[in-house]
Amino acid sequence: MTEPNASGAPIRFYPIDMGFPEPVQPDGGVAVRCDGQGTFIWFDLWQQPDCILQIHFPNDCIVRILDDMAISTESEPERWQGLVADHFAYRVDGDPFEAQQSEMWRTINDRAMHYRFHTGESCLNVKSINPPRFTLIPKTKAPV
Repeated sequence: MTEPNASGAPIRFYPIDMGFPEPVQPDGGVAVRCDGQGTFIWFDLWQQPDCILQIHFPNDCIVRILDDMAISTESEPERWQGLVADHFAYRVDGDPFEAQQSEMWRTINDRAMHYRFHTGESCLNVKSINPPRFTLIPKTKAPV
C-alpha cells in the first residue's frame, strides 16, 4: 500500500465492479444511516428513476461527503492514477483522507480500506474493514 499523503506519491484508484449487468450512474442525491447492522448509503439513479442504489458496509466505518470541487483541492489531480470515465466506485490507496484518521483508529482498524464513490456532483469517502455490498432496490422499498 502507498504511504498516505506522501509528498508527490501517486493516489491510485482501483475501479470496483458492482456486479450489475448494466452500468449504474448515481446522481448527487445521497442518504446515510449507521445502526447495529452497519452503514447503509443510498444514491438516487438518474437513468433508473424507480430504483435506488444501496451500498452496505456491515461494520462501523468512517464516512465523509464532499463536493467534487473540494476533493480536487485536497490533493493534486495530476497524482491521481486509475480513474475511469463515468465510473462510480473505487478502492483508493495513498489519498490524504487515509492520513487524516487518528493514529489510534488506524491501529485498531489496520485492515481498513479506503473506498470512494463519485457522482459528478459529490464524492463520498468511506474507511471500512469490509468491502461494500451493492444492491439495486425499488424506490418504494427504500428506507429513506
